[in-house]
Amino acid sequence: MTFVLWPFVFLIVGIALCAFIMNRSGNDPRERVLFDTAVSDAKRWTDHLGTQLSGLTGKDEASRQALADANERHDAAQNALAYAQAPDEVRAARNAALEGMHYLNAAREIMGMATESPLPKLRGQLEAGRVGEERMIRQDDGPTLLASPMPSVSTPHFYPGGAVAGRPVPAGWYSDPWWKPALVAGTWAAGAAALSSSVYAEAEEDPRKKMESASGSGGGSDDWSSTPSSGNATFDNESRGGWFGGFFDGDGGDGGGDGGGGD
Repeated sequence: MTFVLWPFVFLIVGIALCAFIMNRSGNDPRERVLFDTAVSDAKRWTDHLGTQLSGLTGKDEASRQALADANERHDAAQNALAYAQAPDEVRAARNAALEGMHYLNAAREIMGMATESPLPKLRGQLEAGRVGEERMIRQDDGPTLLASPMPSVSTPHFYPGGAVAGRPVPAGWYSDPWWKPALVAGTWAAGAAALSSSVYAEAEEDPRKKMESASGSGGGSDDWSSTPSSGNATFDNESRGGWFGGFFDGDGGDGGGDGGGGD
């Protein structure tokens, strides 16, 4: 009786094994290709950033700070790539490299050097907008923040604009890099969260920005400039679609190469 059952056991095991192999061959190759392509693109931008930073030194506090931030983003991209095992981790590496490129462009512009453009947009950069004129943001129980569209002794810290811990930070030059703790921790401290709301309130309440957000055209062309009203704005995390969650951010995933941004 036992010998009679063995052929059926082998048959069942064989069918299960074939199904497993077919399932892997049907899904894994496509996902692997997507993953490898994403890694290659992130590495291309990371290597390109490193090449452009090589031997470059700042001429004043603002350019030195922007270059320091670009180098920090390059290190972050390299570290993320070294341990990346999932699409989110690869996306984080690529985004860090692109942030570094924006910092590098800011430094080169200050020093009167050619910049590399257009660069792919960062996540949330269009929605965050940019600083339109010098302004002072006073907090009832916190520090006073200066923001400007141009660097100065009072505003030596650049931010390229984008979403930090789910909150928008407009592009511009600031007196203090108040967004950095959230970049490291992934969350805002209470004071920084309130400051983020105050900084962004004017752009959030701009009717043109609301219209553009509703139509999906983005608000990167709008400056915010006047003193914001009191109260906290409402922030929504960006939606991400597809297996790679919008990894290429609509820019087609084009690589940096070593040809742009030359001296």
